[in-house]
Amino acid sequence: MEQQTVDSQKIAENGWKQGACLSVDKSTAIQTVTQCMQEQLPPGMYIVLSQDCDVLSFSLAKEPVVEVIAANQIQQDMPELNAGKNPRQLHLDTCESNLFLSVLPNNRYFVNRIYLEECKPSSVEITSRSLKLLI
Repeated sequence: MEQQTVDSQKIAENGWKQGACLSVDKSTAIQTVTQCMQEQLPPGMYIVLSQDCDVLSFSLAKEPVVEVIAANQIQQDMPELNAGKNPRQLHLDTCESNLFLSVLPNNRYFVNRIYLEECKPSSVEITSRSLKLLI
């Protein structure tokens, strides 16, 4: 039986890691993966939640998917929704001024890691402080 692998070096060279942002538009074909079904990942921004060791694993058998969370771009941060003050919604700082991301904990998806070999993350980056809050 042949073991399925991915090119973890290519994934690393593309810049994928925990906290990287994935931008999906209508022309991007990414299927979500669950035990019950597959469906098209809706257009939008997503943040990688999976740990770096999982994202960069060579084995698809051990780590077939990467977990992402949907993130809505917002123009204004609300203090009551940052720093983990609200368990239902979190506002995250990005490295761009006047651009914040809002995430809801139940908007998580799993996508096949093989996709990460073929594309690069969005230019939008969350700050290291925001990544710590998200984790």
